[in-house]
Amino acid sequence: MNFQHLTDPDPPEPTEKNRQAVISRAVKLRRRRRLEGGAVVGCCLAVVLGVSLSLQSSVSPSRLFRLGPPYRISVTLSAKLFPLSVYPDALEYPPPVLVGAASDWSGCPSLVGVVASTRPTPNLVARLLDQLGRSKLSAFEASDPSYWPIIVGNGWARFKDLSPGRILIMPAAQSGYVGLLSHCTTATVRHTWVAETCPGPDSVPAPETCDRDPALAGHVFLIDRQGHWLVVFTYP
Repeated sequence: MNFQHLTDPDPPEPTEKNRQAVISRAVKLRRRRRLEGGAVVGCCLAVVLGVSLSLQSSVSPSRLFRLGPPYRISVTLSAKLFPLSVYPDALEYPPPVLVGAASDWSGCPSLVGVVASTRPTPNLVARLLDQLGRSKLSAFEASDPSYWPIIVGNGWARFKDLSPGRILIMPAAQSGYVGLLSHCTTATVRHTWVAETCPGPDSVPAPETCDRDPALAGHVFLIDRQGHWLVVFTYP
């Protein structure tokens, strides 16, 4: 719109037509500014919501595990990696069962979700023990929370490059540790498997080397919770 007449020394008299044109132009200008402002706000709101959703999807909620006396430890881990079905709340665990005067037995596993299972294969056990030995986080994933006090204290067993051919697997009731597990429940004994790791050489059958050098054999206690195998104890 031309406002040159405002600087003229003798401007023309305003008419009703000019007045209506100015009002119409002002209304259109205000309307356009409102639409542009709304578009900017909507765009900014979309960006904020997008960032918020992105952060919500990228940040996994955490779970806090607390194990009571004599350990009094707290472990915060990803709820996605440690779901309730596989890693039940620590408050459900019975008090720790100590072996004589030793305190290296962390306690009885919760039986929530533990299922009657067939014998685990040596290949499965070898993979699980390899995961147990990689790092503290992978050790948490591979084990039952009843074993976590040992991991927190950096005292857990680490098996490395263990050949499946050196592993013997038996029900806990048939092992020499049934008396230890009987401090928990009969169901614990019934649902626990024991994997015996035998020393080499590989040229000698595993049962023979375990019989010949029992002090060099390792023992790993396993349960199956919802199809997820977990280590509950290792000895020595």
